[in-house]
Amino acid sequence: MVHGYKTWIDNAPKEWKVDSFLEGKSPIMVTSRFNQDAKIAVPGNEAKEATAWGLECDFSKLAFFTFALATTIK
Repeated sequence: MVHGYKTWIDNAPKEWKVDSFLEGKSPIMVTSRFNQDAKIAVPGNEAKEATAWGLECDFSKLAFFTFALATTIK
């Protein structure tokens, strides 16, 4: 997400960007697992976090995924 979000937005359909929400906001991504006690989102630690997550977790065996979007509604 750290490296691919801007490219994803740039390539998103125009109708998704009509209200400028995606282009004007920054995502926050939190991944966790039971009993995890690791620091996340530490500036400059992205590569180390990604490596550790890749060694410990296998997304191909992901059973559940939760997505939440927090925004103001006018």
